[in-house]
Amino acid sequence: MELLKDKRAIITGGRGIGFAIARKYCEEGAKVIITGRNEEKLLRACSHIGERCQYMVWDVRDFENCSNKIEEASVLLNGPIDILVNNAGVLTQNDFKWNYLDLTPEEWDYVMDTNCKGMYFMCQNMAKHMIKNNVKGHIVNITSEMGLRPACVTYGISKWGTVGMTKGLGLKLASKNIVVNGIAPGAITTEMMGWKEGDSVYRDSHANKRFGFPEEIAELAAFLGSSKGDNIIGEVVLSDGGSSLK
Repeated sequence: MELLKDKRAIITGGRGIGFAIARKYCEEGAKVIITGRNEEKLLRACSHIGERCQYMVWDVRDFENCSNKIEEASVLLNGPIDILVNNAGVLTQNDFKWNYLDLTPEEWDYVMDTNCKGMYFMCQNMAKHMIKNNVKGHIVNITSEMGLRPACVTYGISKWGTVGMTKGLGLKLASKNIVVNGIAPGAITTEMMGWKEGDSVYRDSHANKRFGFPEEIAELAAFLGSSKGDNIIGEVVLSDGGSSLK
């Protein structure tokens, strides 16, 4: 279909959902750079996706070098960046278990710096890049349905931040020809969720009784990263199997 023909995209986090989005973007005609901290895993992901996909070792917590990294990516892709997908995210065991009483300041900083602060400065620096290069751009933030629920641990609180950020930046950047939207997945069959190949996809907390799949998030990310979604501004689309309805 080539929904994203000749577009240039950066996708933070090259595993799980990020991998599925990168593969979908390449199938739709985009050239993609995936980012992460582990070069071996990034190289392996690119080898599975194909020649349209490159990688950069890039920690979103490296705030000072964010602008330089974007320019480096632009050189690798032979032109300005059209799409940013903020997918990088982490959680700790205390987050996973909702263990409020034992969560430490170090865990707080690790999660907030990656999930919220990292996303904020990726958006800020990408907006500057797009404005400077007169790009009609798209930013897609992968948030979480946890950002719409009561939160007592850092992961959920960080996702509340990303939901609010997506709405605020959607309003702020629309006049600059930059469309900002988000996707809020529920539980997805990824390593972060503790799911591994061969495990059951049954999920009682979802109304449809199953985990979501990374490919389902990728389909939404392709639509929101394309001109098809230009009249959708600052929205966070739930893809949670109906878990938020229960």
